[in-house]
Amino acid sequence: MQLESRSCQPTHRAHQTYVQWGVENELVPPATYQGLAAVGGLRRGRSDARETEPVKPVPASDVAATLHFINRHVSAMVQVQLWSGMRPGEICVMAGAALDTSGKIWFYSPRSHKTAHHGHARKIAIGPRAQAILKPFLLDAGDSFLFSPRRAMEEYMSITGRSVAVACVTAGYFLSARTLTRLNAGLATLSALCLV
Repeated sequence: MQLESRSCQPTHRAHQTYVQWGVENELVPPATYQGLAAVGGLRRGRSDARETEPVKPVPASDVAATLHFINRHVSAMVQVQLWSGMRPGEICVMAGAALDTSGKIWFYSPRSHKTAHHGHARKIAIGPRAQAILKPFLLDAGDSFLFSPRRAMEEYMSITGRSVAVACVTAGYFLSARTLTRLNAGLATLSALCLV
């Protein structure tokens, strides 16, 4: 198996960290860490390690093509990320309370983020396109999380129940009120099981 230069660099840094911890806890002699720190990283094109192309973003046309096949919650999350440059973890925990909607441009300040432990603040600007996508979710959620798996599943089950009822009527099957109640109860139970 041939190693890639991009995967060797983090491995080298991890080994340095492990040995440094060993030195701090007097399990490894300091000379071992000094020797490891003196080893330079691999340089592109100067070793036998395989060079790989950088990972590029997914083409916007591919993203647009997938939006029709996912529910409105996930679709909104993808589009807001696209328009705001937000990270996936940040959109998942977006709450109405963390949004400043007072100006023409909204700002989102996530409670936790990738560089918070370095003392960096993160303020994400949300322009008009992303705002238009977020508004219906903001009305539903208030100050709580905008994107709730429970609400997404309930919405899905509601749509599925109606679709089954319409399909039965279209096919000429009679659905009594009792049958519809059972159908909705069954879908609600399934929804609850999926959310556990």
